[in-house]
Amino acid sequence: MVHRRFPRKSSIRRANSILEGAIGSSLKKGIFMAEVTLKWKNVVGQKMANYTMPFSFEEGVLHVSASSPGAAHQINMMGGRIASKIEKLWGVEIKSVKARVGKVRKISSYRPRRHSAPIEVPQKVLEEKRKMFAGKIGRKDAEEALSRLSAIYEIRFGKKEKSNS
Repeated sequence: MVHRRFPRKSSIRRANSILEGAIGSSLKKGIFMAEVTLKWKNVVGQKMANYTMPFSFEEGVLHVSASSPGAAHQINMMGGRIASKIEKLWGVEIKSVKARVGKVRKISSYRPRRHSAPIEVPQKVLEEKRKMFAGKIGRKDAEEALSRLSAIYEIRFGKKEKSNS
């Protein structure tokens, strides 16, 4: 009997078919719901997306939470369009869309924080601040830190602190 290191071409399967077998139906449903939730404004439009959010998909029925009765009614009226849009985008058949009044959690989009450039403190300003705090605290490290902080504050906000002499 000959043992082959590599399988015959007829036994090679596509990666897609292997993954479909490995991923359970509940995981597929979770991935689908995550995608629909993230792209909800593409499905219903920005205005309706502000007041509604899908929360589950059971037996072909998409359940949507709405922040008001009017928004729930609007989603129920748009059910056919929503179903056809989802089928077009994801290939998932939606039998019906049911909306109910409830909490709508907003998906926050990632916004990188603005980092301001480091503030350069002129030596003259720093020396003034050192004199202002010299001998008042009793610890050189704390006096130095307060001097720098005070100088940066003055540069950043253009205000001078009142000295407690």
